Amino acid sequence: MYPASEIQADLSLREGLFPFSLNLILMLLWISLLILAAAKKVVVIPSPPWTPVFKGEKVTLTCNGPHLLDPKKLWWFYENEWQKSSNPLEVTKAGEYRCEMDSSISDPVHLIFSNNELVLQIPYYVFEGDELLLRCQGRNDVKFTDISYFKDKKALRSVRENSVLSISHVNSDHSGLYYCKATKNRWYQYTSEEVKLHVQGIPVSGILLEIQPPRTQVIEGEKLVLTCSVAEGTGNITFCWHKNATKDCLRKKTQSSLKEEFMFSTIKKSDEGSYQCAADNNINTIFSRTVVITVMIPVSRPFLTLSAVGMQAVVGEVLEFRCEVLKGSAPVFYQFYHKGLVLKTILAPFGDAAFFNLSVTTEHSGNYSCEVNNSFSSQFSETLELSVLDPAERSLLIIGVTAALLSILGLAAVALLVYFKLKKKSGGSLVPEPSRDQPITDTQESGHSKSIPPVELQPIYDNVTPFIEDVIYSEVWDMNQGKTNRADISETLPEDKDSSVMYSEVKTHRPDNRSMDRDHEDDTENYENVLLS
Repeated sequence: MYPASEIQADLSLREGLFPFSLNLILMLLWISLLILAAAKKVVVIPSPPWTPVFKGEKVTLTCNGPHLLDPKKLWWFYENEWQKSSNPLEVTKAGEYRCEMDSSISDPVHLIFSNNELVLQIPYYVFEGDELLLRCQGRNDVKFTDISYFKDKKALRSVRENSVLSISHVNSDHSGLYYCKATKNRWYQYTSEEVKLHVQGIPVSGILLEIQPPRTQVIEGEKLVLTCSVAEGTGNITFCWHKNATKDCLRKKTQSSLKEEFMFSTIKKSDEGSYQCAADNNINTIFSRTVVITVMIPVSRPFLTLSAVGMQAVVGEVLEFRCEVLKGSAPVFYQFYHKGLVLKTILAPFGDAAFFNLSVTTEHSGNYSCEVNNSFSSQFSETLELSVLDPAERSLLIIGVTAALLSILGLAAVALLVYFKLKKKSGGSLVPEPSRDQPITDTQESGHSKSIPPVELQPIYDNVTPFIEDVIYSEVWDMNQGKTNRADISETLPEDKDSSVMYSEVKTHRPDNRSMDRDHEDDTENYENVLLS
C-alpha cells in the first residue's frame, strides 16, 4: 500500500455535479471499449457506472459483446436464476447480475442500494493507469460541507463542500477500503459505509510478433531477431516463446515492459521452424501469429570432373562432365562453361549433382569450369583444361612417346655399361686376364693331344687402354685357338699381337686438348671394330 502522504500527492478536487462530469462520461466510454476489446466475451455495463446507489434509484444494465447480439438468444441471470429479458435491463434491486449469449457468460456485477443519507461512490471497474474518481454524495443531492476522504482508516484529503476527488494513474497499491465523512447543516455529521475498491490490471491485448530482417528466409550465420510486443497490459508480463507448436516454453522472461526480444546472433539450420509468442500478466493470456523461419544454406565451392584420362581425349570419344556441391540449400542451378561461354545449364531441384555426356571434337579443347547458384549465393569451380586430338595425331604422339622412352632406356644402358667398365678398371679385373705375350700351346706338342678332346671355351672380354689418350680398345679373347700352330701365328701376326684378340676401337674427343690433330676431330662419333686373325 502507498502511504497516505504519497497518495495525497496524486489527489485533486473537481467542483461540480458528478453525473454531468465530462471525465466521468469519457471514463465510462473507455471502460466499455476496454472491456469489449480485452475480454472478447459478453460483459455487463451498468449505468450510472458507480456504486453504491441510493435505494429507489434505477440502474440500467446493458449486455455487450464483440458481435451484435440476438435478443432472442439472450439470457439474464438475476434473483438466483436465468431468465429471458430485454436488453438493456432496468433493475432496482441489489444482487448479482450476469448475461449469457452464444455460450459466453459475463463476469458478475454486484449492485448495492443504500438507505444511508451519505454514500461514497466509486466506479464499478477501475484499471491500472486509470484516473480514479471518488464522490461523497448525499441523498437527493443534499449539500454537505467539511468533507473528508479516508482510505484504510487514514485521511486522504478534506474539502469544504461537495466535490469529486481525483486520483491519477492508479495501480494495485490503490486498492483498499474507502469511506468519507461530511457535515450537514453545520451540526450533523455523517459517515458513509466503507466501499471496497479493487484496481484491476489491464488485460494484455494487441500482441504482435515481428522479425528482423523482415523476411522469413534467412541465410545460415545471419543475425535474426524476433520481437514480441503487446499494445496494452499492466503488471508484470511473462513472454513465452514456442517452437513448432510445442507447449513448453523455448524461452521465458517476466518483466514490466510491453516488449521482449528473442535474438539469434548466428542462426543455424537447426533453428529452422515455426515460432509463436505468448503474453500473460496473470489476468489473461494471448498468443501471437505463427511465423515460419526457413534457414537457407549457401552453396559450397563446386567440384568439376571430366571422365577423360589425364584430361586428354580423342575425337569422337564420349566424355561425362560432372559438377557437384557438398553443401547448399535446394534448388540448385548448375552452369557449365567452355572458354568462358555457357555450355550447359541444369536445374537440380533437390540439390543433387549435375552431369551430361558429350561426344567431343577438336573444337572442344580448352578450359572448362562450372558455377552453382541457389538464388542467394553462387560459387565457381576450379578451371580444367581438356586436350582433344584426332586419331592420326594421337598415333604420332604415341610413336613419339615410345621413341623417346626407348632413347631414354638406351642412354641408361650405355651409361650403366660405361659405369661398370670404369669401375672394373679402377678395381682390377674380376677374371684373370690372359697375357698377350703368353704363348699358345699347340695341342700336338702335348703328350695328351689325342686323349683330350677339343673344348669350346667362352670368350673373355677386357679393356685395353693404349698410350693413345683418345682411343679405348676392348679385347675379346677367343680361347678356341688351341689347334693353331704357334709357328704359323708368328709368321702371320705381328710379334705383339695375338690372333685370339678382337679389338673394338672407340675414338673419343676431348675439347680441352688443343694439341690434337684436326684429322682426329672428325672421328669423335665413329665406332670401329678391328679383328685381327
